[in-house]
Amino acid sequence: MAKSKTRKSARLLSKPYNRTPSPPSGSGSAAASGPSGSKTILTSSPSLKDVLSASTPNSGDTFPKDIRGCFLEVCQRMNPQLQPRSGEMRDWDIQMIATIKTSGIDANNFAAWSDSKLENLYRDLLPEEKPRRREEILRSMKQLLDGPPEAVGRKPRPGEGDIHIRKIPDSEYSFRLWGRGLDATHKYCLDWVHSQTGEPVNSPFGEDYELWAVPNRRTPWIPCPTSRLCSAERAFGVAQKDILPGQEKFILLEGTACLFKRPGKQPIYFEVPVRPRQDDTNQDVLVLDFTGKD
Repeated sequence: MAKSKTRKSARLLSKPYNRTPSPPSGSGSAAASGPSGSKTILTSSPSLKDVLSASTPNSGDTFPKDIRGCFLEVCQRMNPQLQPRSGEMRDWDIQMIATIKTSGIDANNFAAWSDSKLENLYRDLLPEEKPRRREEILRSMKQLLDGPPEAVGRKPRPGEGDIHIRKIPDSEYSFRLWGRGLDATHKYCLDWVHSQTGEPVNSPFGEDYELWAVPNRRTPWIPCPTSRLCSAERAFGVAQKDILPGQEKFILLEGTACLFKRPGKQPIYFEVPVRPRQDDTNQDVLVLDFTGKD
């Protein structure tokens, strides 16, 4: 497990942070998706686990090497009874299984159903234009799934790196913050895990908690929006009781100062880490540094 260089930023307050919050506002997340619904010859398919293993590095690191690997994990978790076909329809099928509601589709009918979704995208074209459009869609899908694994909300596996865990006092649970694959968008994800088992859980405090984005304690005089945060699932309209077990998570930007509040407990302040990175050298500006000695 990677050690955080910002360990001191996650700590108990010596005094409650009593800034009066403004009306709450939600926070959400976006996930990669593609177009929806072709005629193709049904061929033999490898198992979903075999396909998944081909999309993860061979070094023992379980983190997917591309968006395809992230989608395959979703396929395995959400629709294990369905298998993507091999050949040119493989990536299209993966996207269908991972992003479209397929609860009413059985394995025998999946190929025809997936073909129909693809055909819907060019059914109004002239017959001579359809093959070219179909080829463009499949090529675009492959390009999408070949992209880097920026899967917001994917739960991490032990040993993948950039995982930070801090115990919540007076409880059996801990905060888990992770950011593997999210550095390009300057994001981290946050959830709860059982301190003993490490298993992720949905809010162990029910509705009796609040998570706020607040001004930074080091610069509280700088104007900063204060808002109550909600999980990605709640932001997308999923009721708390309908969130799949262990899947709840928050999407936070690097550097966000947060305040966690529970009834009868001292509030907890923490800051989301800021990843070290090179300064932007693309801007034609002169930078002055006032932090050093004169």
